[in-house]
Order: sequence, then structure tokens, then C-alpha cells
Amino acid sequence: MNAPADPSSPPPSVRGSPALVRLWRCRWCALRLLIALALLWALWAEGDRRAMRLALAAMPDHDFAAEAARLRDMGHFSEAVTTAEAGLALLAPLDENDPRSAALSRQRDLARNAQESWLRRVRDVGLGALTGPGGGQGGLSDNPDDYTTLERLGGALVADLFVLGDVRDLVIQSIRASRGQEVDPVIIALSAVGLATTVAPESDWVPSVLKSARRLGALPRKISDAIIDAARARNADALRALFSDVRALATAASPAGAVKLLPLAEDAKDLSRLARFAEKTGPAGAKALELGGPSAVRLLRDAEAAGAAAGAGGGITGAARAERLIQSAARKGAPGRAWLESIASGSTRSARAMLRPHPLVGLVKGFYKGEVGALLERSLRAFDVQAWWILGALAAWATLESGLIFTRLSR
Repeated sequence: MNAPADPSSPPPSVRGSPALVRLWRCRWCALRLLIALALLWALWAEGDRRAMRLALAAMPDHDFAAEAARLRDMGHFSEAVTTAEAGLALLAPLDENDPRSAALSRQRDLARNAQESWLRRVRDVGLGALTGPGGGQGGLSDNPDDYTTLERLGGALVADLFVLGDVRDLVIQSIRASRGQEVDPVIIALSAVGLATTVAPESDWVPSVLKSARRLGALPRKISDAIIDAARARNADALRALFSDVRALATAASPAGAVKLLPLAEDAKDLSRLARFAEKTGPAGAKALELGGPSAVRLLRDAEAAGAAAGAGGGITGAARAERLIQSAARKGAPGRAWLESIASGSTRSARAMLRPHPLVGLVKGFYKGEVGALLERSLRAFDVQAWWILGALAAWATLESGLIFTRLSR
């Protein structure tokens, strides 16, 4: 009987050449070396992004409970509720025994209880219906803090639902005009839209939110001009789209919160970006936008532009990355806002790297459109804290395999 062939022996095609035999003996070492080098490169290429993520992780979390308590003491109950709910979402997962979870839940409940006080609600709704929310030339009060609670804004909303608010504002503007004083064309346009029936259902209350923003100086100039132009041209579609975006912001952030977010939008396109983000992420996203400031809008704008240049697949990935960065920064409050600003401005190489996908993710996307790229990014982020010793271990592994290959080739 013939003895079985030794699986470790080289095939007959290479036995005649000593050089080929030596290469044959190194085949598995070479394969392991390639694996070690590939893993080493994957972690090394993530270095700049990892440094930024670790810098953010080292910052203390924002005290959402203290902010909610401050807003509640100021009488901004709807904003206090939104802030507490945003804290619970942005700081998740929080253990039920975590004192922050209990503090946030308590502040949320206290704000809700105060918000639901019928006596205070009747008083504030009546005042809002009489005067209109917000000071400035369009209203009867010069103190903006008097009209930033949801209920006083809600009073104006109720009044506008019954046309009283729109008539009130038109009367005020007419009186100003008769006295030779400056009138506000935006207030006039919004009141006229409220009286019309062609832009329902948003026209029932969204113009009141916009009028509040206008009185408080929180309505960007380009959006004001867009409202005037659309009203003069009787462009119901343009008004409907703009009102729908404001409604989405108000739903996620409360009407008073929407008034705070409006100054972040330079124009109607920015407003639409904010609205889509708020619709997707809810109160947590709305609070993240507030904490992120102009840098958050810039990131959303840049992600959209990059997506348009790269095609549909790139746009989705870029937008998801920008949204994740905005919410991660919001968790840290003011320091996170500065961190986000460094990314939006691209002030360092590490900051610029945050907006680009990992080279391996880009390579995978070239062959496969799906969740593989996102899975790779999540896997790489999972090794942030352990990366220093994993890199060392991979380097040692590559060095060992290289030594084995050198030894076998030298025989």
C-alpha cells in the first residue's frame, strides 16, 4: 500500500525549486501577516476620528435637569418639559438607579404639573389672546420674557383660531400707520394669511408662532422676505411648505422652542433642514439643534451638499453621520457645542476627518450598498477605549509573522 501524502509537503509542481519550496512554507505566515496588517491599518486610519470622539467622551455631560429647573422657575414650562425629555433621550441608556434619570423625570413631572395648572392657564391664555405673544412693534409689550411661555403663545394661537388675533394685529398695525409710525409688513402678511382660507390647516396657528418670532427679532430676514413675497403673489404652495416646516419644529420643540430655533435658519432651505431633523429625532433632536447652534445647521447643510455630489447612497451616510455628531455634541452642552464648531469649521485635521467615512467603509460601499458600512463604523467606534493596546498587539503580531517569514525564507 502507498503511504498517504504528507499535507505539509509542497506539491510536485514546486518541489524542483528550493525558492518555491521556501515560499510554500511561508504561505500561512503570509496570510496571517496580511490579516494583521489589514486590521492594523483599519484601526490606524481611524486615529483622527478616534481622538475627536475620545475628547468628546472626556467632557462632562450637560446638566439637563438643572437647565429644566431653571426654565421651570422662569415660567417656561413647555421648554422645561422638552429639555427634561431631551436629556432622558440624549443621555440614554441611563440606569433606572442613576440619579440623573430620577432628577430628569422629577423635573419633567414638576414642569408638566405647573403647565397643567388651570388657574394659571386661564390667566395666561387670556393675556396672550388679548395682547399677542411677544413684544416689539407688533405687540403691546416691550418685555419679551413676558410672552415666551407656551400658554401665552397658546393664547394667541386660540385667538387666531377664532380670527380675533389676526384682526387684533391688523388693527394695531392700522393704528400705527394712522399715527405715521412704522408698520411691520410681515405681521400684516401673516395676519392676512390667517384671515384667508387657502392655506389651511397650518394657517390656523403657525402664523401666530411666526408673528411671535418676528416680534422677538427671531425671524431671519430671508424668511421674512419669503413670507412677504409669497403673500403678495398669493403663492399658497410656498406658504404651505414654509408653514409645514414651522409646524414640524413646533411639534418637536413646542411653539416656544420653535421660536428659539428659527434664528438658526438663514433661509427657507435651512428651515426645511431643521424641520426634517426635528421630525426624525423628536424633542431630543430639537434640543440638540438648540445646543448645537449655527454649527449644527452648517453640518446639515454640508452633509446635504456632499450627498448631492456623491449620489443618493453617499447622501444618506453623510446625513446620518452629521445627525449623530449633532446629538453626540448636545450631550455635553456648551463644551460639546465648541467641539461641534471645530468640526463644522474644519479647524484641525482630526475635525475634518470626522466628516469623512473610514477608507474601508468607502471601499465596502463601492461593492455593496447596504448596512455593512454602518456596521463597520459602529464596530470601529466600539474599540475606541481599547484601541491603544489593540494596536500594540496587532503590531506585535505583524512583527512576529514577519520574523517567521524571514526565518523560513533564510533556510
